[in-house]
Amino acid sequence: WFFRRGGRGGNLEPFFQWVDSIWNGDKIVRQNLLVFPEAHRNQKSEPLPLKTGMIRYAFQRKIKTQLLMSKNMELVFNEAQKKVNTRGQCIKYFFGDVIDPKDFKTEDEFCEFVEQKFKEGFYKIVKELSLIHI
Repeated sequence: WFFRRGGRGGNLEPFFQWVDSIWNGDKIVRQNLLVFPEAHRNQKSEPLPLKTGMIRYAFQRKIKTQLLMSKNMELVFNEAQKKVNTRGQCIKYFFGDVIDPKDFKTEDEFCEFVEQKFKEGFYKIVKELSLIHI
């Protein structure tokens, strides 16, 4: 469910039901959910295709969606090398507008719009947007 290369198009309903059980549980403190639709951190200068499972989940349940992206986090937390460097690094970030699934007629239309906005945001952070210095 969580990571499967080439896994587009599988039956995600059991996973969606599990997320529903957590989301609707009595121990939920916040009503937000963070997902990584590329399936992992992308360190390349081109966006990876999005896995649409959670985007479809948001559409089906009419959950508002917002794209939040960062670039260069691997310079601070490099998981492959098991290193942390908190000095002198610049992290680029992008906060997209809130996207309401109620504004779209079909799931495919919603997914295509989110992917388009994802690509636009990705190229903004690659070409320099705002910088946070740590």
